[in-house]
Amino acid sequence: MVINIRIGNNISYQNVAEEICRVNEWECKIYRRNIHTIPNRVNLYIGSISDVAYEYMWLKDKPIDVIYMVIEGELADPYDRRNVAQLCNKATCISATKWGKELAENMGITNIADVIYHVIPGDEKVYRRLRNREGSLDAVYLNGYYKFEAERPSRNEVCDRKGWRFWPKICERFDAVGYITGSGSPSDCVIKVSLKSDTDAYRLLVNGKVYTSLTINEGFGLNNLMALAVGRKMVAWSIPLFRELYEGIDGVYLVETDDFERCFIGYASSVKPTWLPSYWGDINKYIDRVYEALNSTTVSVDYGKIEQKFSKELYKRLGEYVVTKVA
Repeated sequence: MVINIRIGNNISYQNVAEEICRVNEWECKIYRRNIHTIPNRVNLYIGSISDVAYEYMWLKDKPIDVIYMVIEGELADPYDRRNVAQLCNKATCISATKWGKELAENMGITNIADVIYHVIPGDEKVYRRLRNREGSLDAVYLNGYYKFEAERPSRNEVCDRKGWRFWPKICERFDAVGYITGSGSPSDCVIKVSLKSDTDAYRLLVNGKVYTSLTINEGFGLNNLMALAVGRKMVAWSIPLFRELYEGIDGVYLVETDDFERCFIGYASSVKPTWLPSYWGDINKYIDRVYEALNSTTVSVDYGKIEQKFSKELYKRLGEYVVTKVA
């Protein structure tokens, strides 16, 4: 049996699709948005809610079985919200997070069937082996660079979604390197990288003793999970998503947020207008938590809890939804 998978524009969805196929031992054909045409039947769609809304006109008349969505914000156009709800009436829609499901419900998309987290990417032998490697740097950060418009125009400088504007402060205080993927512009303490595989990402993440996640809005954040998988403590803003995923896990330090902005993805090519709720706090308090993570000798990452909460079994559960529809 061949499973036809349509994926959104972000390359990370290719990695997710391949992982799902490996876990379920499927033979898969993967069709990426803006590169491949849509197959006559889509067994599984993987992408953001913006991807789903954007492809509505091409998906509405085709058989589609399961939609696995990352929901990082609220679609601005009621028409787009209605279209996603209609697709979820014909397909089984699954959110990658509970927070995303709540955002969908706020938009009137009330037919999300389940919540299934992403799993730790890649070969477990790789990330378990790398745990034994000593980090040569105090801190690392790996992410793309995206800057959007703020709801309040006087605050446009804050809508750097991945929080790179905080990075110079980290760089001043610590022996640190930031890795930017995609179209970001390198600067001090920042190296532009191109990743060919999950293993490439793990080899960068293990260079630091602490992973400083600066993102102010996230749909899931696989880099955070990967850093924890190789035994790196993580410091991050206490945004609602990270509280859901990581609160109570040893080795995770969440920093109180006291500021909020809605950032707007406008009418860019291939993107549906979306409001992204964004949260951050005092960078000096964040830096204090990095020191705490570095200096603590009694706290380490709880591998057991991480591997249990984000186990490969989750993708098997997702696979059951697909196989039931295909059968």
